[in-house]
Amino acid sequence: MVLKYQHPFAQIDLADGWGSMAGGRTQPHRGLDYQPGAGATIPAVAVGVVSANRWNAALGNVLVIAHPDGMYSGYSHLATASPHQVGAAIVRGEPVGVVGNTGSASSGAHLHLTITFTADGTWNNADIGVTTDPYRFINARLNGDDPVQPFKESDMPKIISVPGGTIALVSETFGTMYTSTSGVQGSSIAANTKAYGQVAGLTEDQVKTLVAEANARGQRIADLVAAAR
Repeated sequence: MVLKYQHPFAQIDLADGWGSMAGGRTQPHRGLDYQPGAGATIPAVAVGVVSANRWNAALGNVLVIAHPDGMYSGYSHLATASPHQVGAAIVRGEPVGVVGNTGSASSGAHLHLTITFTADGTWNNADIGVTTDPYRFINARLNGDDPVQPFKESDMPKIISVPGGTIALVSETFGTMYTSTSGVQGSSIAANTKAYGQVAGLTEDQVKTLVAEANARGQRIADLVAAAR
């Protein structure tokens, strides 16, 4: 499955795109600029989970979203810090911040969007090799698929029952599948539906996707905590 992406805005500055040296740059432009005007609400380019919400001297207020396909999108120069905390599940198109002009690298209100292979979400050690062209990357995935919508924190944890006996316990950062509700673990989990809440009607493949996404979120958070020590 190819993950579905969208451009956050239609107003793209292609004259100063990814890799550009325009404007007297001393290093290639690592992202793509969108200019919808100050105060415009920024939508997430794809489903994912917030992996960073921080201040950067050059980029100002920055939000980074980790996506299920292993990529990261970075939203820079936000007018104010994004309201989303690290670990929050985000759906494609969900507001993640407001266009601003923060950081020393900004000379006017715009969104600087980066798509990276690394968790930094912007760049590491001034290495352009960790970024990819957002314009080409997103255009190649406009017709992709959204995964099963991730549960919000308020919906977690949930028990998911699947036709045929499979049962799963999925939380915000952890997921486990059991092959049969007749098993000891399955029965004990199923007995706690009031504590956990319950979801039914999903296919086994959809449940596997949710379990994988939950575990990926948990691992990313654990990695962030470890790196901060």
